[in-house]
Amino acid sequence: MTKIKPHKIIDQCVAAYNQHDLEGFCRPVSDDVVILDMDTNQPIAQGIDAYRKAYQQRFQQNPQLHVKVLQRTVVGNHICDEEMVTGLAGEDVRAMVIYTVDDKDLITKVQIARQFA
Repeated sequence: MTKIKPHKIIDQCVAAYNQHDLEGFCRPVSDDVVILDMDTNQPIAQGIDAYRKAYQQRFQQNPQLHVKVLQRTVVGNHICDEEMVTGLAGEDVRAMVIYTVDDKDLITKVQIARQFA
């Protein structure tokens, strides 16, 4: 069981994302994190280095990038957020993101389904 409530870990990540704070965003992420595209079940990134690189590029290329959590469901160590992402190359993205947090308070899996608004 985690020491910190899993949704609080995700709250910290969302805040760091909105501040484009790469270190804060990556701090609670496992070294072997996997990001999966839910539509294809294919990995978007595997491992903290790929995760860091992907978000570093995203932050640099999209200075207005911002995410708003529209709705959240928490079941144990799984957090399912409905999110609206703005500031991405002119297109808003509605996303469902499911985070899995392990017993070390680290995000081990991120599953993403996206719909361009």
